[in-house]
Amino acid sequence: MRLIQQGASHRCSHPATFTNAAAVAPHPHQYSYATVGDVKTVQMTIDEDLIAEVDRAAAAQGKNRSAFTREALRAALAGARVRELEERHRLGYQRQPVQPGELDDWEGEQVWPE
Repeated sequence: MRLIQQGASHRCSHPATFTNAAAVAPHPHQYSYATVGDVKTVQMTIDEDLIAEVDRAAAAQGKNRSAFTREALRAALAGARVRELEERHRLGYQRQPVQPGELDDWEGEQVWPE
């Protein structure tokens, strides 16, 4: 495991040895860690305006482009999972709607204190 100060200049032959994964230090953006093999370098095609916006947002948060992108991808995947679960929930109620009186036992729990 390597502990690397963010923004430090580091060159090596394997691109996975320098990453900015989840922070584990006194300041959340000062240090990052990664184990070789935890990450993979990928090539993506992104329009220049979006890259510029990503770079500005990453700098404002004290992150590099890779760290910002990893966080954004994780957030997008979490959002997709929530939407998937909400759709399953909706379809479940569509297949088996609530019957009249089914939730009457809980009606008293809905009373708001005055």
